[in-house]
Amino acid sequence: MWADEKRKKPTPLPAFTDLVPEGPTAAAHGFTDVNGDVNGDNTTTLTACKALGLRDAHAAWTDVDAARVFVSSFARIVARDESNGNHRTDKFDKDDALAVEFVAATAALRSANYGIERKSLFDAKGMAGNIVHAVATTNAIVGGLIIIEALKVLRQRKAGGDAGGVATPVPCGPCPYRYTFVKQHKSNSRLLEPMEPDPPNKSCVVCGAARVELVCDVESMTLGRLIDEVLKKKLGMNAPEVNAPETILYEQDDGLDDDEIEQYAKNCKSTLANLPAGGVRHNTALRVSDFTQKFEFDLIVTHRPGEEWDEEEDPDGYVLRGDSVSADNTAGGDDTAGDANGNGAVAEDVDDCLIADDEDEIKAATATAGTKRKRDENDDDGGDAKEIRIE
Repeated sequence: MWADEKRKKPTPLPAFTDLVPEGPTAAAHGFTDVNGDVNGDNTTTLTACKALGLRDAHAAWTDVDAARVFVSSFARIVARDESNGNHRTDKFDKDDALAVEFVAATAALRSANYGIERKSLFDAKGMAGNIVHAVATTNAIVGGLIIIEALKVLRQRKAGGDAGGVATPVPCGPCPYRYTFVKQHKSNSRLLEPMEPDPPNKSCVVCGAARVELVCDVESMTLGRLIDEVLKKKLGMNAPEVNAPETILYEQDDGLDDDEIEQYAKNCKSTLANLPAGGVRHNTALRVSDFTQKFEFDLIVTHRPGEEWDEEEDPDGYVLRGDSVSADNTAGGDDTAGDANGNGAVAEDVDDCLIADDEDEIKAATATAGTKRKRDENDDDGGDAKEIRIE
């Protein structure tokens, strides 16, 4: 921390015996010098500054003065609490002289450590008194802004849901979310500065993960179908593992106990809504990972009742949308279309493949395993890379 030459190391305080040579007892009762002259020894009626003869509230204390006030004020606070039968923690009050003296003395000693400008007792009282109100006011403002953003979320969702506890969107316009900064000084006559939120940062552990939305009927879609048809077939995963917010829904059986294998096999036969820990409902976020391919993303499940599906438009009975993800993007496998793409997804899985470049566009209605498109002899070897889209 102090390797940087621009940062100055804190300076330790002198030994306690040098700061308070008369000893803690004498300082607590108000002895002002080493000769034992008593300025006041009543620890229940006098303040520490009066007992020590520090009458000028506008004068900055020396290290010796601050150390003696620290000892004396602490001793008087303890004596006062004992006489009042108070054995709990004291709360700071700017009108409590002993509390202000204790805080001012502590701040003065800390200032000596780090070379900070000394403040008098009067200045410390004003600063400490304002901090309490400033923190309370700022917390109230920030708390109100958080509630406003939370209301935007709640406005788009019903409080409860349809039959089966599945919530559906409320028919209302989307509300724009905002970051709001609370300024210390007004700018353009405003203390609050709202801003549009930044887009997700791909290098961030929290918001950088890919998010894919699966629209399906959670009352009919089973976990086994989700794993086989969506994760393995559509996304090309080899060994997917599925985690719900409160439990693990599916793991690979390598090294698992028999009861765990039996439980996961039972989960695969269950519909998403009937899975353990409350099931998978509308807007449930599942964490899907495949450590054999170093592939991980969030799968957001959106419920659409079965009667709303059109067999002609959506023959699969589900829709994938959101970020474009596939296991071959992270596995570092071969880009050629062989029997397998290095990620377990064979070429037969692609029903419609469109290969487009600057000069021609060739559409293959079906791609069969092990089939490659041969390059034309007139093709330019140094041409631009082709764009491949899966439809």
